[in-house]
Amino acid sequence: PNTVSGDVTNLTFTGLTTNGTTLNWTDNASNEVSFLVTRATDAAFTQNVVNSSVASTTSAGIGTDYVSVQTGLSAGTIYYYKIAAVIEGGLSTGITGNQSTLNGATYYWTGATGELWNTFANWNTAADGTGSVPTAWATSDVHVIDGSGITPGGDLSISVDRTSFTLGQIKIISNTNLSLASSATATRTITISGGQSDDFVLEAGSNLNLTSATNAIAFAFTGSGNTGTLAGTYVASGSTSNNISTIGGTGTLFTVTSSGNITSNLNSSSACITGNATNLLFQNGSNYTQSNNTTV
Repeated sequence: PNTVSGDVTNLTFTGLTTNGTTLNWTDNASNEVSFLVTRATDAAFTQNVVNSSVASTTSAGIGTDYVSVQTGLSAGTIYYYKIAAVIEGGLSTGITGNQSTLNGATYYWTGATGELWNTFANWNTAADGTGSVPTAWATSDVHVIDGSGITPGGDLSISVDRTSFTLGQIKIISNTNLSLASSATATRTITISGGQSDDFVLEAGSNLNLTSATNAIAFAFTGSGNTGTLAGTYVASGSTSNNISTIGGTGTLFTVTSSGNITSNLNSSSACITGNATNLLFQNGSNYTQSNNTTV
């Protein structure tokens, strides 16, 4: 028959982490061949959709429990799931549910200008330095850069001495004029895996300067549904490896807002930011200057 004899029941979530969870459900059909597991980042199942299949081990019986381990998720993000029993020629209505991954730890830069990124003592869970310092890095960490020491804003340079690495989010705020450079003559790539709200933030009034000719810094995205907001000023020069790439991951959307300004002094077709019409949006009023030619 092309009708499923029963539907999936008892959807629960266990093993919740910043980047994964385990789906648990009970088989209530006696003629299924497998189960279709659908994941999305919206309740209508239209955004960042991922499908997977779990084979049935007891097609003729009911009451068997099944699991599906979900990995590679973004921290602090709500994911929507649907599980349906599959037969040849059809599938059940299915059961739906949603679960948010855990938030990553947030660390504020409290080091002096010119200090090293990889020194734990330069980061703190409190902006005023009264919290705790990290003891290990995680790919879900949120890094907030809001000035030198515990004073908001002003000029700040950080030497990135971590080999290319992944974090959850980076936020440059509080009118900070930030210069980043690799500690070695090799490009350091900072990959953003995502979290709650915007994942790359350059706040209005803040600046990001990637200007070293030999010690370049690049930004990239991975994961699904990540967003970036550039409302301040981004300046790149020196090396064509100084770059923000918005084409990584699935469903990435990077927005240069109406107050955003980008200046590239690089003689390169890719300039200092790469993307396409799907994942890179310039709002009306934003400015991009390339070799002294401005587009608005």
